[in-house]
Amino acid sequence: MDQKKQFILDYLTGKYTKKELCQAYGIGRPTGDLLLKKYEQGGFTNLGDQRKTPHTNPYQTDPEVEAAILELRKQYPRWGARKLRVLLLEDWQADCVPSAQTIHKLLRRAGLVERKRRRHRFRPQQPVFDPEKSNEIWSIDYKGKFRLGNQRYCYPLTICDSYSRYIFLAKAQYQETIANVQQGLRQAFAEYGMPEQLHSDNGAPFASIQSPQRYGTLAYWLMDHDIEMVYSDPGQPGQNGRHERMHEELKADCARPPSYDLRWQQRRLNNFVRTYNEVRPHESLEMQKPAHVHEPSPRRWTGKVEDYDYPAHFKVRRLTSRGTIRWGSSEYLKVSESAAYRWIGLEDRGGHVYDVYYRRFYLGSFCANDVAVPGKYHILQW
Repeated sequence: MDQKKQFILDYLTGKYTKKELCQAYGIGRPTGDLLLKKYEQGGFTNLGDQRKTPHTNPYQTDPEVEAAILELRKQYPRWGARKLRVLLLEDWQADCVPSAQTIHKLLRRAGLVERKRRRHRFRPQQPVFDPEKSNEIWSIDYKGKFRLGNQRYCYPLTICDSYSRYIFLAKAQYQETIANVQQGLRQAFAEYGMPEQLHSDNGAPFASIQSPQRYGTLAYWLMDHDIEMVYSDPGQPGQNGRHERMHEELKADCARPPSYDLRWQQRRLNNFVRTYNEVRPHESLEMQKPAHVHEPSPRRWTGKVEDYDYPAHFKVRRLTSRGTIRWGSSEYLKVSESAAYRWIGLEDRGGHVYDVYYRRFYLGSFCANDVAVPGKYHILQW
C-alpha cells in the first residue's frame, strides 16, 4: 500500500511519465493505469484490495421471506428450521421458500441458534412401545413438579396418544393422587374415547411395585373398563421417550418462568396444547401435525362397569378386604389389596398349578401344594 501511494505521489509531481514510473516500480502499464483510475474515483482509500464477490446473487433469499423466517423464530423460539419451513409453505410459494439448511444458516447468522454440546445417547436394552395406529396406546405421566409464584408446587398431568403424539390433556394440579388421575382420565375418555392400553412409568400413583404385574388401584379401575395398563421396564424411561420429549417442550414453554397460581398456569398449558396439536409440525409424522393424524377412538366412554363372565372351567373366587382368597380350611392366598372385593378367575393348568386372571387380564400363577400350609399367607407369584 505504501508503494501504491508513493507511485501516485510521484506521478502527481509531473516530473515523470507513466512509462518511466512503471519501469521504476516494476509494474506493467495496465496496472499503472488501474492505480491512477482508482485514485481518481476514490482517493487513496480506494487503492486497497476490493471484494471479488458479485454485487448481486440470483439465489439470495428474498428479504421479505427472510424477515418472515426471523419473525416465526421469535414467535416459536424452540422450533427448528424444518418445522419453520412447513409454516412458511402455508403462506409462500414453494419456489420462494429456501431449504431447511438455508433457513438454519439464516437463523444462526441472526444469532437465534445456540450451538449445543453433543451428548452420547444410550439405547435402551428393551424394545420401545411402538403403536401402529391411533388409540392403540395412550401414555400418561406427571411432569416433574415446579414451584409457582404463590410458593405452592404444581404437578402437570399429561395424557397423549403414542402414535399421533396428540395431547389429550395437560392439567395443572396441586397433588399427585389417584383421584386426580382418574378425574383427568374421565375427562379425556369422555371427549376422545378410550384406548386399548395406557402406558406409564413405575412411579406412584400409576403402579404398585409390590402387586402382581405392578397393577395398583388405578390399573384395576382401568381393567374394570377393559383398558390394559402397561409399564416401562424399571430404569428404562426411554421406552416412553415420546412422552418425555413432549415434557421437555412443555417445561420450556410453560415453566420458565412459572405463573403465579394454578389458574394462570392452566391457561399457559392450554395454549401449549393447542400449539402442539394444531400448529407445530412433527418430524416423526413426516412434518404433519398431530391434529391431522389423530383419529377418534371407536371405543366410547360410558362410565359403567359391565359384568364379566369367566369361562365355565374357571374357578371364580371373591377377594377379601385384604386382597386374599380362602384356600382350603385355614390357608390364604395373597393377591393384591388394590383388587379388594373383586371377583377373580382361577384356571387349572394341571399339576396343582393355577393361573389367576382378573377379567381377561393375567395376574400370575401359584401352586396349590405351596398354599396348603396352615396359618400362613402365600403371595401370588408373577
